[in-house]
Amino acid sequence: MSLYFCDGCLDQIPPDRPRFHCQQCPSYDICAHCIAVRIIAKKLTGDPAKGHDNGHHSQLILKSGFGRQLGRPSTGVSAWTDFFHPGTWAATPCFVELTTAIFDSFDIAMTGLMVPEAYSALSEITGGQSPWTQALQAAVGPNPKQQADTALKRAYDIFTSIEYVVRPRLAENMAPEQTWLTPAASNISVEEKAPDSAPPNQMPCLTKVGFTELSRLEALSSPDTAWREFNTILRFKEPRIYLERREIPRHVLPSGPTPEMVAPFAAAVRNAQMRER
Repeated sequence: MSLYFCDGCLDQIPPDRPRFHCQQCPSYDICAHCIAVRIIAKKLTGDPAKGHDNGHHSQLILKSGFGRQLGRPSTGVSAWTDFFHPGTWAATPCFVELTTAIFDSFDIAMTGLMVPEAYSALSEITGGQSPWTQALQAAVGPNPKQQADTALKRAYDIFTSIEYVVRPRLAENMAPEQTWLTPAASNISVEEKAPDSAPPNQMPCLTKVGFTELSRLEALSSPDTAWREFNTILRFKEPRIYLERREIPRHVLPSGPTPEMVAPFAAAVRNAQMRER
């Protein structure tokens, strides 16, 4: 546990001071001072707050309390080492530690699951769009989130090694810590996956193991992109505990994708195409 950091001034928010928490972003908090400055600036210039969607609803939390940042290393790794074992390309403890820390920083309710909104927010940090966001924007008719949940579930199903569970989607007007998933709803035993769409009002949620595996597959298929994205995430999340390591060096990832690295992707795409025929 650590103090929350203000996404406006980047200072720590004392636990007994108020903060404004975005109810639609997995990790966006503003201190009272920055809120006041932005309100005044908007009245004077008409310029809204930069770097955040002003259409998002925020909740005033009178006592900030303690938040979650990227955690201290748990595997004893004190420096950046190779992310994968040569030959097998299995994840090393250093890679597992990194992906676990990223996962935990987006798991607001400490459920052990990454909900679609959190995964999509992570994708947006690196300049991309998840299948969930793409489907949500393209949705037509009622229940757009149901359509997006189905699209994301199908994307996860392309790779049988990606572990996820299906959980109920909760009401939108709940407290931010409960908006997506509550600890009581996070029994993370892997269930049998439905063949096609997500059940009504159900969403696919990555487990920690599933997120690490998804990150591994993406990193092996495009090491250069993964290297840039991991460093972007670290800078965005202000992981002070990682300052001693500095930026992730390029050499901890493979120099480039090889046929055996991309083989799982090619096989998964072929299987998905065959299922759609």
